[in-house]
Amino acid sequence: GPVTAQDSDYFLLFNNNNDPLFVYGLGEDNRPGRFIEANDIACRMFGFTIEELTEKSLLDFIVPEEADSFLQICQTLPDFRYTLFETEIVNRKGRRIPLEISTHLFEKDGGALIISSTRDLTERRKAEDSLKQREKRYRTLFESSPMPYCSLDESASIVDVNGKWLEVFGYARSEV
Repeated sequence: GPVTAQDSDYFLLFNNNNDPLFVYGLGEDNRPGRFIEANDIACRMFGFTIEELTEKSLLDFIVPEEADSFLQICQTLPDFRYTLFETEIVNRKGRRIPLEISTHLFEKDGGALIISSTRDLTERRKAEDSLKQREKRYRTLFESSPMPYCSLDESASIVDVNGKWLEVFGYARSEV
């Protein structure tokens, strides 16, 4: 029968990993099968017990707008055996969680199984959004300043100038 983490000497490593880990089958049509195993962190992320998860597929959690992309990724697994991708899931509480999922296909007892390790990208996305907002604020201040400004690189070459700089020094942007 299918391997489960409890059947292995590696159960402690699997279950005590800091990242959500789960194992599921890949059907003959290369569609994801039901969960076979998941560590405690994965169960908490999805909001289900392992017993409840074994009645579900990862596809049940992927947001509808990304389901087709996920199914295309599954189609490539038999050829490439490994992939890393980003997607979003919706957990039991309805929370959308952006994830980076690393998958690896392996054979066990004549069947194709996938082990996936995930990373919650929520904090990374918040940091990226915050950085974009700061860059936008800087760009607005730089461009709307009544003072001429130019930005130089480490070799003192001009990298950027604002509109006031172009006006004061009489250059077109294409000349800088």
